[in-house]
Amino acid sequence: LMASEVTKASAHATATERMRTSTKVVHDNSDCIVNLKLALVLTCHRLYVESISFFAEIYKRLETILERQKSHPRLGHFQEILPYLRRSEGFQADVKYYMSPTELEELNSLRYKTMSVTSKSIRADDKVVATPPDLVDYLDRLDELEREDPTRVVAYIYHMYMAIFAGEYIIKKLVKKSRGLPKYSDDGVKAFCINEIDD
Repeated sequence: LMASEVTKASAHATATERMRTSTKVVHDNSDCIVNLKLALVLTCHRLYVESISFFAEIYKRLETILERQKSHPRLGHFQEILPYLRRSEGFQADVKYYMSPTELEELNSLRYKTMSVTSKSIRADDKVVATPPDLVDYLDRLDELEREDPTRVVAYIYHMYMAIFAGEYIIKKLVKKSRGLPKYSDDGVKAFCINEIDD
C-alpha cells in the first residue's frame, strides 16, 4: 500500500484498531517477553506471588483513576462496566491466599514505605520484594497521564484489561496446574475470573 492509502485507511479505523496497529511491534516484543517470564514465574512460588502483587498495584491504580474520572466526558463511560472490569480485588485476594498474614504485613510495610520514600528495591529475608523502581515509574506515569490528559490512560486500560480477558481461561488453567490448586475452586486465581455481564 502507498503511504497515502495507509493514512486514508487509518483515518477510518476505530480507536482500538489504531491502538493495535500503532503498538503492534512493541506489543509483539513484550508479548514474547511476558510469555517467557510467565513460564519462569510459574515455576517459583515466591516469584509468582510477587508478580501478582505487582499487578494488584497496577490494576488498583487504573481502577482508582477510573473512579476519580467518573465525570470525565470520555472516561465516565467506563463507570457502567467498571464492576465487570475490576481485577485489583481478585489480585489482592490471590496474594492473601498465597501469603501468610505476617508475610503480607511485611510486604505492605516495605512496599508502601518504599513507594513514599524511594524507588529502590529492598529485600527482606529473601522472602519479600518491595516495590521495584519499574513499578513505581509505571504507577507514576499513570498518575502523570491522569493529570495531563486522562483520555491517554485509555490505552493502558485497553491493553491491561484485554490481556486478562483474552487469556483468562488459559492463564487460570496454567496457574491451577503449576500451583497444584483444586480444579473446581477459584481460590488462588480470582484475578482471572471474569464476571458475567448482564444483558
